[in-house]
Amino acid sequence: MVLGFSERLLEGLTKRLEEQALKQEDQDKEKSKGDGKEGQGKPKDQPARR
Repeated sequence: MVLGFSERLLEGLTKRLEEQALKQEDQDKEKSKGDGKEGQGKPKDQPARR
């Protein structure tokens, strides 16, 4: 009985860790797509000079 409980507990924990790792990996991929190359040039907050 105790072994069955601990087995399910361990399985649940590993599943959560895997899901978190996959989410983190997806977030890292999204960050690498937006690597700051868009909008290079003049700063957006400063008005254009004439």
